[in-house]
Amino acid sequence: MRRVLVKGAGVAGLTVAHELAERGASVTVAEIRSQVGGNASWLAGGMLAP
Repeated sequence: MRRVLVKGAGVAGLTVAHELAERGASVTVAEIRSQVGGNASWLAGGMLAP
């Protein structure tokens, strides 16, 4: 089993963490803020919409 550290709990970090966990990795997500995505800029959020 692979162990992976994902730095950042924003959209990209949580997406990659989820995908790696689905593939069998042991994933730890580290976020420096007290909330999920707390360090994200939120400026590019519209790019994620279809």
